[in-house]
Formats: sequence, C-alpha cells, structure tokens
Amino acid sequence: MRQVRESNLEEYARQFWQRQSKRATPDDLAAVRDIESGGDPTRWLVNIYPYKLPKPCNDVVHIVMIETCAETDALLLHDYMIKDAWTVERCLVPCPKNRRLGSMVTVAIERNYFDEDRADTQIKLYNDWRTKTTTSGLITDDGLPLIEMTWPGEFEIIDGWGRLHALSALVRKGLSFEPFKCFAAVRERI
Repeated sequence: MRQVRESNLEEYARQFWQRQSKRATPDDLAAVRDIESGGDPTRWLVNIYPYKLPKPCNDVVHIVMIETCAETDALLLHDYMIKDAWTVERCLVPCPKNRRLGSMVTVAIERNYFDEDRADTQIKLYNDWRTKTTTSGLITDDGLPLIEMTWPGEFEIIDGWGRLHALSALVRKGLSFEPFKCFAAVRERI
C-alpha cells in the first residue's frame, strides 16, 4: 500500500453522497438535496450512515494505492459480518472463521455464490465485470472504497466491500490484477 496524496473525511463523504444520489432511497433525499445546496456531507453521514465512517481515532485520511492482490485479500471485514444473517443465509461463513476478504472470496467461489440469482451488489458487479481482461478501471475515482487502520499494517473495510469482493473473486477467476486507489483512515501518517 502506497500513499498517493492526502485527503480528508469530507472528500470521502462527498463521494459517498454522489454515489447515493444515483440510488437515493427516500431517507436519503433530504440529505442529497441539502448537500447539493452546500450542506455538510459528513454531518449527514454521521446522522444516517455512521457505520460508513472510520473510528474517531483514525482521523487522518489519505488516498492510497492498493498495489497487489495479496493486499486486497488481506483486508479485514467487520467482525459481525462473518456471522451475520446476510452471510449465514448465503452460506458464506468461513470455517474456521476468518475476517480476511481473501477467505470470504475463497468460500464464495467454492460455494458458487457468484452463480446465484440474487440482487447482491457483489453478484451484479461480478457479472458486469467478468468479461474484462484486467481489473483496471473497475474501482473508479468516483467510487473509492474506504478502509481504516485497526492495527499497524492491518486495515478493515468500512465502505466498498461489495466492490472489493467482486474484484478479488474475478482476479481468482483469471482477471489480471491492476493497482487501484482507495481512501485510508489512519491514526497517523502512513
């Protein structure tokens, strides 16, 4: 992982709301309208989607380059995600339990998750992207995931795990990996 440039939480929040505005639920409409009129995107994120924000201790935000597939696979999922109702219903709980994205990808491929007829973001993106030959451009500059430091050298996915799950699975299926950018929230400079 290499730092590309400094960023901030507001840049991430603006990007989040740009994505939300394309699929805004009724609950999001007031936020989208206010932000488009100059409102504070971070405040709206705190009030509506606080789980899409890093912990307060990770108050330095950078744009970083994820340079290898191994770095992608080493990203952590939230602890609750590996045993929540969504994961259990889809038979994606890794055994033994493991929070690494790469473990979740292995389980998903072994259990043919990406062949299922579901409206899940991961499956939609997997199908949209599987005709590509490389991962270049799959993670776009207006759709950067957010990861946060949990321990030096360890990062957990806060936003974008569906995109990262599909990308990593496609690399396992033969797409050539290309580095991509994401937001990284840390305690100090990387």
